[in-house]
Amino acid sequence: MSDENLRRDPAALRFLEAQGQVAAMTKAASYLLWAEGFTKIRDYLLGHMVFMISDSTGIAPGDAARAGFEMETWGKFSGPYLLARKSVADEFRKLWAEQPHRELTFRYGYPDASGRHHLLITRPKATVAAKGD
Repeated sequence: MSDENLRRDPAALRFLEAQGQVAAMTKAASYLLWAEGFTKIRDYLLGHMVFMISDSTGIAPGDAARAGFEMETWGKFSGPYLLARKSVADEFRKLWAEQPHRELTFRYGYPDASGRHHLLITRPKATVAAKGD
């Protein structure tokens, strides 16, 4: 799913795009969705998903916010399990620090750097109806 592989053979991306809007669930290997070489699949997800469940290997908070999504955190997160981009790891730490703790009683994907479970729900930002609607 790297940009290089999707450029060489775009069939998988064409198939995904033909599905229209989707609910997504990711467990990305080694934080690849954070990487510069995975923009095509990241952009596909941001352009087609209506809801996504992931661990911290999913879409970075800054990318999600710029695309009009909000993230709800579950569990605890102190940092990535593996070496990953510090700037994105900092975004995730900030995201968890700003939200109330929501208990997570099962493991989904990688644990955090401290071995704790965590999960993200990414969805379109809620819109407030204008007065009179």
